[in-house]
Amino acid sequence: MTELRDFVEKHNDFLDDLEPIPGHFERFEKKMGKTDSIRSILVPLLAAASVAIIVTGLLFNLKLNYENSITLGDISIEYQEAELYYNNLFMTEYDRFQENVKQTNIRSNIDSELESMEIAYEQLIDDFKTNPYDSRVINALIMHYQTKVDFIKQINNQLDDNMNQNITDNNYESDRI
Repeated sequence: MTELRDFVEKHNDFLDDLEPIPGHFERFEKKMGKTDSIRSILVPLLAAASVAIIVTGLLFNLKLNYENSITLGDISIEYQEAELYYNNLFMTEYDRFQENVKQTNIRSNIDSELESMEIAYEQLIDDFKTNPYDSRVINALIMHYQTKVDFIKQINNQLDDNMNQNITDNNYESDRI
């Protein structure tokens, strides 16, 4: 350390002679000011570009999902009407089922059966996306709709029969002999 101090003191005139030329610091400050103005424009521009890229990506993803979500209605008007008919019929019967069932264990059993039907439906839809004009897949989808409606109708009919049987039994018990 002392050697360095001695060297600096010995060559002080030489070292002080290497000062920058006059006006160097002023030019440096001007250039620094210019980069700040560029940076102030560049940051919002980059932010806007990144938002535009994200929005474009989301729209592209939505477009791909829309193109992949093919239904029977995309094939023909008749299939669209059939799909709408069976979906509406099922929803009507399912609402009736929800009104009639008071016991949660019966409701959960039926709902689990319907969930397994929904899994089978999703597999059929995957097949349909692959082969949208294959009549076997189209018929399988229509049969699935029919099966789902028949299933919920049968449950509703059994619930109605049980309710009618309970009413009849209560009427017989109330009659005096």
